[in-house]
Amino acid sequence: MTSTDAVARAAEIPGLVFRPYGGEADLADAVRIANAEWAADRVSQRASVEEQRAWWSHPSAQFDPVRDVDIVELDGRKVAVGERSWNDAS
Repeated sequence: MTSTDAVARAAEIPGLVFRPYGGEADLADAVRIANAEWAADRVSQRASVEEQRAWWSHPSAQFDPVRDVDIVELDGRKVAVGERSWNDAS
């Protein structure tokens, strides 16, 4: 399966929306999702809204939430967060 195939299949799911990070309104759900992922993986770490706000309110060349965070909704409920960043390894 190619990534194009996966995107096409996702586009066929009624109510599924991929959108850019919307700022403060997305923080609590982003933390809820991260904490649920960690709990499912039996990772003891948990995030707080304050920690996430501090991290995402200081954009850099490597990471800017406006550019690098996507929110996934299903029937209006936020169900996933995707982040991208990069490191200069040269």
